[in-house]
Amino acid sequence: MQDVNKLKAYHQLMKYKKIFICLPFLTMFLGMTILEILNLPIYILYIIFAIQGYLSLFILLSKNICPWCGLPFFIFGKHFFYGNGFKFIFQKKCINCQKPDI
Repeated sequence: MQDVNKLKAYHQLMKYKKIFICLPFLTMFLGMTILEILNLPIYILYIIFAIQGYLSLFILLSKNICPWCGLPFFIFGKHFFYGNGFKFIFQKKCINCQKPDI
């Protein structure tokens, strides 16, 4: 029963990662369309994109807890900062305990 709860937490963590990777790009495309319709300068979009990316990063990192070992799941490991952007996007296992074994 405990493993089922841990797998649910893992799937929720993967869902958060997908949302916070895709959401800034969706906001950027929607913002470009609105700015073009309203004839507003493009730097407004940069400000909105930076604020939204900054906030989504903090929200994702607050959820960055491995259900199995309790340590950070994604980019912060035993040696503090570990990995790059591509590894973060395609990562499916914890960098500390290497679980889940799916």
